[in-house]
Amino acid sequence: MFASLAKPATRTTVSYFLDDFRPRPFPELGAAKELIQFGKWMTGSSILGFIYSEGDDAFVGWFLSATALGFYQYAYRMADMPATQLSGVLSQVTFPTYSALQEDIGEVRSAVLQTTRLTAFFAFPTAFGIALVAPSFVPVVLGEQWIPMVVSMQILAFYGLFHAITRNFGELWKSQGRPDLQVKLGLVRIGCLAVAVWPAAAAWGIEGVALAVTGIYLFPMVPLDVYITANMLETTSAKFYREFVYPLVAAATMFGSLWYVRTVTEWSSLVELVVLVPAGAAVYAAASLLLEEQFEWGIRRIFGMVIQGIK
Repeated sequence: MFASLAKPATRTTVSYFLDDFRPRPFPELGAAKELIQFGKWMTGSSILGFIYSEGDDAFVGWFLSATALGFYQYAYRMADMPATQLSGVLSQVTFPTYSALQEDIGEVRSAVLQTTRLTAFFAFPTAFGIALVAPSFVPVVLGEQWIPMVVSMQILAFYGLFHAITRNFGELWKSQGRPDLQVKLGLVRIGCLAVAVWPAAAAWGIEGVALAVTGIYLFPMVPLDVYITANMLETTSAKFYREFVYPLVAAATMFGSLWYVRTVTEWSSLVELVVLVPAGAAVYAAASLLLEEQFEWGIRRIFGMVIQGIK
C-alpha cells in the first residue's frame, strides 16, 4: 500500500519543482458532471473487462478442474501477451493523438488507419508464429508436462490477434466522447461467451473454451467493432479489412512454408524452436517486402513516419 501511495506522491511533489503551474481546487459543476458522465462508462468498461477476462478462468476451474485451469491460464497468457503488449504501448500514444485531432475527422481517419496498419503488421505474424512454434516451445521452455496446453495456446494466439487489432478502436471511441460503446459491446461479448462456453467446454474441454473465446471475437465482435469505427470515421468497413489482407497473406505464407518444412524434417523440439523463430521472421519480412513492391501496401511509409518521429 505504501509503495502504491509513494509513487504518485513523489511524482506530484517533483512536478512542483519542474513546473511553475500551481493548480488550486475550485468548484466547477459543469466540468464535474461531464467527468462523472464520462467516468461512469470507463468504470463500467473496466468492470466488464474484468468479468470477461476472469470469467472463462472461473468457469474452467469450476466446470473442468484445477489442472485444466492451470493449462488454460498459461495458454491464454502466453498466446495473448505479445500482441496485446504491442497494442497496449500504441494505445498510450493513440488516445491523446486522437483527442488532439478529434475536430478534424479526416485527420483522425488517417491516423486510425495508419495505426491499424502498423498494429496488424506485427500482430498477424505474432499470432501465426505462436501457433507455429507452440508444439516446440511448450516442451522445451515449460516441460513435457505442459504439452496438453499446446492446442489451446495455438487457438488463443488468434484471440490475441483479434484483441490487438481492435484495441486501438476503443481509444478512438473514448477520444470521440463515446466510451459507452465499450460497455455496450462488452455486454454483447459477455452474453455471447455465456451462451457458447458451456457446450464448447463439455464437448472439447479447454480447447473448446479457447474456441469459444476466440470464435466470439472473430464473429460477431470484430465485424461490429470495425463497422462502428468505420461509421464513426465516415468511411467503409472495407477500408479496415484491406489493412488486414497484406499482413494476413505474409503471415500465412510464413506459417505454411515453415509448417511444411517441419513435416518433412525430423528435428528435435529444441532444434525446431531455434530454427523456426528466425526463419519465420525472415520469411515474413521477405513476403512483406514483396507485397510492398507489388501492391504498394504502404507499410514502408508508416515505418518512415515512425522513424522520423523518433528522430
